[in-house]
Amino acid sequence: MTLVQKQIDRLLAQRASEWVEILKTAGPAEREAFVDWLRESRRHVEEFLTAVAIEKELDGLDMQGRFDRDALLRRVCATIAPLPLPATDTTSVVTKPRRHIGRRWAAALAAGFAVAIISLLFAGDFFVPTQNFVTAPGMQQSVELKDGSVVQLNADSHVQVRLRRSTRELQLLRGEALFKVAHDANRPFRVHAGNAVVQALGTQFNVSKQATGTVVSVVEGKVRVSSANDASGSNALASNEASNGTLPVAALIAGQQAVVASTGAITRNEAADVKQTLAWQPQRLVFRQTSLEDIVHQFNSHNVTPKLRLIGIDPGSHHYSATFDAEDPQSFGDLLEKEPDLAVERRAGEILIRRR
Repeated sequence: MTLVQKQIDRLLAQRASEWVEILKTAGPAEREAFVDWLRESRRHVEEFLTAVAIEKELDGLDMQGRFDRDALLRRVCATIAPLPLPATDTTSVVTKPRRHIGRRWAAALAAGFAVAIISLLFAGDFFVPTQNFVTAPGMQQSVELKDGSVVQLNADSHVQVRLRRSTRELQLLRGEALFKVAHDANRPFRVHAGNAVVQALGTQFNVSKQATGTVVSVVEGKVRVSSANDASGSNALASNEASNGTLPVAALIAGQQAVVASTGAITRNEAADVKQTLAWQPQRLVFRQTSLEDIVHQFNSHNVTPKLRLIGIDPGSHHYSATFDAEDPQSFGDLLEKEPDLAVERRAGEILIRRR
């Protein structure tokens, strides 16, 4: 293969990948331009199908042979009927019209490919746009999805939603959310957060993405929790925990909670208080022997100002049990002022907490 051909191949593959991304949010004009690009060459069709297959693999979805390039090309070819050729004298040899017919046949074939590919992909669920829902510090939001499920976002949170015909995939990129799942046996509902994958079975559950891991709390029904390393579910629920107390997969019912560490290890929280976990909904913060640094993080996620800031305090050195108004960090500062080893300094826009 010549250097020029390698460069051509690379550019074609790059353009095909670009079309995959463009079509996810394409309008009529962009789709028409895509059809024109497909019509230019059968090679464009092949490269585009390859790019689609790679995209499906990267999504970690079951392709089920649906996006196999050769299989799709055979299927497309079978759906194209050749244009009727004009009657010709079989005793004569006319080369120029045949070349003209050949060009028309090539154009018809490319057009057929374009129509078939668009019908296969757009009739399916590959090009489903991703929806983003984001809340600012101090703000909460309730969103009803097209399938009837409801997502309640806590303050300073970000959820991506992609509802396909065969699956419902959501990703909690930041913060915390409560998911009320509409039952649909034919479309699994999965939430990805950190290294955790939570699959619902017609239920209501809370997911909180934290610095130390992801906390999953079940309010109603049941869920299956696994790490991203074992999202396929090939491992059955272990009847016995590992020596370090962790599980490869966990099945949780209402009132239960599990923590998925950044390493993928899953630990049940037998002493979980789901009511405390959901206290964020009515704008209350409930702490039970919660570390000072976690309390500061939760207050700051609810408030733009004033921000709490720790200076020179060892992590895990202070724990508190109390209930606060989420929008009143000043009251927490008042409590800390009574601590003999802590000093509280109020400045414009922040509350500084340091050792005396």
